[in-house]
Amino acid sequence: MRKNSSRSAKFTQKLLCYIISNHNESVLLWDQSLGSKNGNFVIWDYHVILVYFDRHNGIALVFDFDSILPFPCDFEKYQCSVFKAQDKLFEKYCSLFRVVDAYEYLYTFASDRTRMKNEKHEFIKPPPNYPCIRTDTEINNLNSFISMDSKSFSIGEVCTFDEFRRRFSLSQ
Repeated sequence: MRKNSSRSAKFTQKLLCYIISNHNESVLLWDQSLGSKNGNFVIWDYHVILVYFDRHNGIALVFDFDSILPFPCDFEKYQCSVFKAQDKLFEKYCSLFRVVDAYEYLYTFASDRTRMKNEKHEFIKPPPNYPCIRTDTEINNLNSFISMDSKSFSIGEVCTFDEFRRRFSLSQ
């Protein structure tokens, strides 16, 4: 019996990658380290976070390298702070989410950093000091991950802010 209960507990743990964007590629997020002095908000074209969720033990943590919140941050605190007033925002700034299993993300994501360059193909800011991320078959599929058109890209699932919130509710 003990073996079964530990097996079912194992299936309650998830490590998920969330790509945050929308059809306009302009999402308003608060409490960001690069944000304005008034609320630390940023309008990103896209943003990526990692969520660890363990329903069995009542844990939901967000890992966001660009947030001024604790690292990791409790999910409830994170979603209340970073996604303020989603229901009151102009639709063009409301967040959509592409959720991808973290392991699938690691094995399928690729970026050649073209989005980090201007029209003269110069880096806007210094690039990371590690090589571009590639897979055996892809050099750059970042735009596909950012796209919130679920019909054009089969990796992950696109969800709304309310679906994102409900997914990690520990009261269910």
